[in-house]
Amino acid sequence: MQYSGKIESRLIYVAILNIIVLISVVVLSNFTFAKKTDLDEQTLFEITKHTSQSQNPDIIVGNGPSAIGVDDFISNKIFVANSEDNTVSVIYGKNNSKIADDIKVGNGPSAIGVDHIPLTDRVKIYIANKFGFTVSVIDGKNYSKIADDIGVGSFPSAIGVDNLRDKIYVANSEDNTVSVIYGKNNSKIADDIKVGKRPSALGVDYNSNTIFVANYDNNSVSIIDGAKNKKVGDIKVGNGPSAIGVDNLRDKIYVANSEDNTIFVIDRENPSKIEDVIKVGNGPSAIGVDHDPFSDRVRIYIANKINGTVTVIDGKNNSKIGNDIKVGNGPSAIGVLQDTIYVANSDNNTISVVDGKANKVVAKVMFNIEPFNAGHIECQEDKLIAPISQQFYIWSGSQCTAKPNQGFEFVSWQENLGGNSTQLLQLSSPPSTWDSILDFIHMKPNKPEATLNITKFGSSFTANFKSLPPPIPQEYLIGLFTIVASTIVGWSIPSIIGWINFKKRARVVSSYHERIKSNIKDDDHKIDEKDIKDLDELRDEIANDYSKGKISDQQYENMNNEIGALYEEIYNKQISSSDGNSGRNDDRFLNILKKEISNAFRKGKISNQQFENIKNEISVCYLEVFQKNIDSLNELSDEKRADLLNKITSELADAYGQGKLNELHYNLLKEKFSEVKDDRNITTD
Repeated sequence: MQYSGKIESRLIYVAILNIIVLISVVVLSNFTFAKKTDLDEQTLFEITKHTSQSQNPDIIVGNGPSAIGVDDFISNKIFVANSEDNTVSVIYGKNNSKIADDIKVGNGPSAIGVDHIPLTDRVKIYIANKFGFTVSVIDGKNYSKIADDIGVGSFPSAIGVDNLRDKIYVANSEDNTVSVIYGKNNSKIADDIKVGKRPSALGVDYNSNTIFVANYDNNSVSIIDGAKNKKVGDIKVGNGPSAIGVDNLRDKIYVANSEDNTIFVIDRENPSKIEDVIKVGNGPSAIGVDHDPFSDRVRIYIANKINGTVTVIDGKNNSKIGNDIKVGNGPSAIGVLQDTIYVANSDNNTISVVDGKANKVVAKVMFNIEPFNAGHIECQEDKLIAPISQQFYIWSGSQCTAKPNQGFEFVSWQENLGGNSTQLLQLSSPPSTWDSILDFIHMKPNKPEATLNITKFGSSFTANFKSLPPPIPQEYLIGLFTIVASTIVGWSIPSIIGWINFKKRARVVSSYHERIKSNIKDDDHKIDEKDIKDLDELRDEIANDYSKGKISDQQYENMNNEIGALYEEIYNKQISSSDGNSGRNDDRFLNILKKEISNAFRKGKISNQQFENIKNEISVCYLEVFQKNIDSLNELSDEKRADLLNKITSELADAYGQGKLNELHYNLLKEKFSEVKDDRNITTD
């Protein structure tokens, strides 16, 4: 063993010496290249490394987006009412990009509805202007206003559209009324309809020609008969109803109660009965219903304005799905377009885009690489290869890493801002000699700066690479090959020796296991006290082999534990044989056995835990002995009973003091003595 150790030490010394020579060769060969590192790169690195960027994963729209309308028939357009700058933004759903300029409307647009008559190409967008007491109308095909605004009640705050009957319903929060507009000529129909206090939301069930109006101040929902333009009833709901969603395919009505953070589910066929109450996030302010007409999947999306999240509900069983989705600040409106959910974030002027199948916020990005053949980009944990010069979607918050090809080094990430303008995002340190060495042997790790957290929607990013210096000139390759070969041999010999030793130790341990199975156990596969001698001999042999290095520390410890378990099994069997019916003197036998077990523990035959387990079993036997003695008191006269009780009390104290009884059993016996003395009025000395 000593001789083998000397050989291993010499080999390690040779390997270290070869590594030092290898590094010296590479450093000398790269000295001239290293002097050419640009000073401006080093300075730029120190100034801009780890520069943080204020980014968000959303589409930027106007100021204070407060409502969303979706044309989901043909055009795939999303219309966003911006309440603070009196405009409407238009987003094309196929690429989620803004199109055209924002459209000017009335003062304080707060609600929006899309009137697309089926089987026609007529599309009108109706916008409720809260502070102008009007409704603006936009042509959905050319994005221009149509004629003058339509006058309605005071502070119009919600709009609902019946596409089948070409009617638009407007809730006037100050007047406590609903105005009705005929879409064909954009004129009001008859008188406004009286509803509850401060109507804040509208939902249209076109199957039954019924309109549901949420009244914020008196916690109710008014029901309007669309054929008669007349209120026909009220439903009591939660506190502060602020939004309504209608599933026309299943005739379900969903009401968001912003002050107690719940959703009430109402069946249109029996509206007076609340079908279910679902807890959601803080301040639910908008509802979107996504019902796939080609499957039974129904999902309800609720914007929680206070904590900036969206709750997802399974419409089939009214249960929450997963965790709430984090979106922007102050989500106040929701629109659904073919498994894509759009959320208006009023506090940071953006639209979050949620994938309805995965229920995750997505970001749209494009990657480029310079030079084009210098590397590739891997995204997410499954290391998907990202397409180059092509827009695609990825989960917001995903990490994408720029991976250089051999011979190249990552330099920086930059964002392309449009035109020829760019912004530096992350810059790595200049390449070092170690980078060339590790790249040459295919062991170069990723630089932290090469990983980009994707949190910006619609951006284009470029990963910049540069060529690494040649790691070793051609004239050094032959000498290097000799050095590397000798180093590999120097490294491999100790590994081979270690492997051989491992196999030898494994064979020794295996032989001991076989001996336990064949020599220790009887034919009936049971172990008893006559096997203790065999166990002692086996334990001594294992200790002897351990001292000679034939088994490792861990193997020695494992074998000791295994043998200790066999000792424990034998002693437990001896304890269980201590029975009053066996003809043995229990107390004397247990005293002898306790000494044997203590001696085994001192010699290391059993572990501390095994020793404690056996002591506990002995304590149980003593407990039974004392209980028999106590039970025998009933057969004695009072005088003899008192004398025996005194004797048992003294023996009990001695047994506890000598460790024969554990504390729990001792206390149990003391309680039983007290009960016997109380029952018999016996006094003891």
